[in-house]
Amino acid sequence: MLVLAAAVLLVPALAACGSSGSTPSYASTTSLSSGGHATSAQLTTLKAGDCSNTPAPPTKWDLAVSHVPCAQAHGYEVVFDKVLPGNGSYPKGLKGMVSNDCRGSFAKYVGIDASAVPSVSAWVMFPDQSDWANHQHHALCLIAPPVKDPAATLTGSAKGKRGAL
Repeated sequence: MLVLAAAVLLVPALAACGSSGSTPSYASTTSLSSGGHATSAQLTTLKAGDCSNTPAPPTKWDLAVSHVPCAQAHGYEVVFDKVLPGNGSYPKGLKGMVSNDCRGSFAKYVGIDASAVPSVSAWVMFPDQSDWANHQHHALCLIAPPVKDPAATLTGSAKGKRGAL
């Protein structure tokens, strides 16, 4: 089951969504942030700087998403991606560790702390115990439209935008 949590105090609730239907792929992708055409990709192949017009937040790890240039309207942008270390049991404190990584990565990527940008939401995605046992060790941090407006989209990359989102 994919675990989603809104990051940086935007929405403090933790939600569990969907189930992972397959072993994730860790293939690298080419960033489309400056141009190109939409392509299909697996959620776990997206990297920082990639955008998708699939509505945020995604609901399962094996989800096929539409990878689009960030200049086009999109549902979210990846600001952080990481393959988490470890092969044994589910790590204690994983949520806190990934949330801290996301918080710092968001501020570095956008140029401002997420709590100072009410026009967007930051989502932390990390494996639950079942995913971990199935070798899904991937974590993502996404920037998306505000939770209160799920039909909204973003246009342009958030990288370096500071408060101009």
